[in-house]
Amino acid sequence: MDATKTLLDGNYWFTHGKKAEAERCWRLAALVGQTDAMYNLASLLYEQGKKAEAERWLREAADAGQTAAMHYLRLLLSEQGKEAEAEQWLRKAAAAGEANAMHDLGLLLSKQDKEAEAKQWLRKAAETEQGLRKAAAAGDSYAMENLGRLLTLQGKEAEAKRWLRKAYTDPAAVAEVARRYGTSPQPVQGWQRMMRSGLGDQWRWGWKWRRSGGRASGYVNEMGDKGGSGPPGP
Repeated sequence: MDATKTLLDGNYWFTHGKKAEAERCWRLAALVGQTDAMYNLASLLYEQGKKAEAERWLREAADAGQTAAMHYLRLLLSEQGKEAEAEQWLRKAAAAGEANAMHDLGLLLSKQDKEAEAKQWLRKAAETEQGLRKAAAAGDSYAMENLGRLLTLQGKEAEAKRWLRKAYTDPAAVAEVARRYGTSPQPVQGWQRMMRSGLGDQWRWGWKWRRSGGRASGYVNEMGDKGGSGPPGP
């Protein structure tokens, strides 16, 4: 079985409202070690209220080095009141280069009055943002998406939406993602919310985390697009 293709099949079914089919594909890919599929499956299970199983898949993906899973696991643990372990996973994600985690860690440390360390992580996040901006301006769709996620966490919603839309609708960006995954481009409207599992974890989680005052509660879709936006992705 081609685990990456099965992952993308799941993404396709999800964006077309077929959650049962999406779950089947992601579960198959997750069972053979596809960490992005583990992450997507965990996101879907969380949405279904199956938090224990969601946490199990998140932990497996995070243990395998999937940085978005580390970040998502931090939020899930914070929801459970397990702040010490949550911070550990946030630090791991930041140390692994996840710009959104760097930003979140800086904010967390600032709240803990650890200003010196907070400034270090916020500076690293800013440096990462500069690199993402250069790559995004050069047409890198992966950079466009991650820049959009980071800007969301910074509260720059309008700019975040512009980069996310470009990542999922620009024909050149779509083709670049298709080449990365070794598959053929589909019509733009089908790819715009499919690549890398739709809008991504930081987009929805960033919004709900900020709006709930630090409490993870319910998915939020702020894109204003018709149809499903896809589950959180890597």
